[in-house]
Amino acid sequence: MQILQALNILLPMVMFMPTVGHAQSTDLAVCTAVQGIPGLPGFPGRDGIKGEKGDPGEPGQGLRGIQGPPGKVGPTGENGIQGSPGLKGDQGQKGAPCDVSHVAALEKQLANMQNILSVCLKALHFLGSIKKAGEKHFFTEDKTLSFEDAKKECADAGLELASPKTEVENNAIKEIVKKYGKSAWLSISDKITEGTFVHPDGQVIQYSDWNRNEPNNSGGNEHCVEINTSNMNWNDVTCAGQRLVICQF
Repeated sequence: MQILQALNILLPMVMFMPTVGHAQSTDLAVCTAVQGIPGLPGFPGRDGIKGEKGDPGEPGQGLRGIQGPPGKVGPTGENGIQGSPGLKGDQGQKGAPCDVSHVAALEKQLANMQNILSVCLKALHFLGSIKKAGEKHFFTEDKTLSFEDAKKECADAGLELASPKTEVENNAIKEIVKKYGKSAWLSISDKITEGTFVHPDGQVIQYSDWNRNEPNNSGGNEHCVEINTSNMNWNDVTCAGQRLVICQF
């Protein structure tokens, strides 16, 4: 390829040189120029300088994307203004007349039961097994049990173990203790907090009738209370002993 390019350069020069034999002639030599063979294409030039950034193209015509999931629920808005009252409804139908005969029959049965209860209470009072103090009645069946068993015995009958809150109630219990000659349980203890004696409902006792130097928690395990036959006062004792059961209602 380089040889051909050299010939393309030299050939026209030879064509224009004067003839040697006619050097002294006054006439100029006439040469005819012959067009040479076209040269081969040159090598590609270097890349030009990078042009400026063009304007943005028009939006494409692609398909619309899938809708995303719903967002979180926003905070609750404030309550709206209360609306005006609605229209008054129609009056309801009058009910059927009451059959007072059933009420009269129930009242009669209740009166009979009250009479029977009154007779039973009088009979028990006569036998000395029941004593009344204010609105309370204290009753015994001459049975001796431990403290927990005594409470259960009364509860099974729908009653409570005796728990006096006044001197009148305490004196009524004393009369039963004297009659049967047995120390009796009181439903008072300091099982929850040592030294704090409470009634079954958790109320701290306000009235008490302790014997001298009592309660003393002898042996460190006296958490229940009795009315003792020797002095008719209160004494703290162990809960496992056997004492007379007196219930109240």
